[in-house]
Amino acid sequence: MTRVFLLGMAVLGLQGPLPSTCEPQACLADIAQRTPVAQVPVSEADAVGQWTDGPGLTGSELYLFPDHTFIVTHWGCLEPETIHDKGRWSVAGGLVLLTPDSDVTWTERRDRRFLALRNAADQPVRLMGLDWSFEAFVSLVDAEPESGAG
Repeated sequence: MTRVFLLGMAVLGLQGPLPSTCEPQACLADIAQRTPVAQVPVSEADAVGQWTDGPGLTGSELYLFPDHTFIVTHWGCLEPETIHDKGRWSVAGGLVLLTPDSDVTWTERRDRRFLALRNAADQPVRLMGLDWSFEAFVSLVDAEPESGAG
């Protein structure tokens, strides 16, 4: 099964202050206004595995392990796969939530809350980040409405 997650901010390199966080259902409504999607219920068993943000010349991997630990790696054509985040994950309120370890002291921008979405019955489930990736998605679709987000 193809697993995709969206960590667009890492690739886009957008600068600025931390985004304001939206409530999950408000985020879902904003996404659905721009492309047809439906939230998919996600269990802990569904979430376990490797989720990929790519393909291309750069990308990220989100590894959710059965012991509820996670790592996020980034890779590129000139960069080997390198760990950029680690900690514990959980599923609550229909979201996959990431909590960094206490020894993660860097402040790299990233998503900590994810909705499981599908844009058609035969498409893979995707994890949409509700922090940085949501804001990047909205900005890109609004800036390029003819590009066809769906």
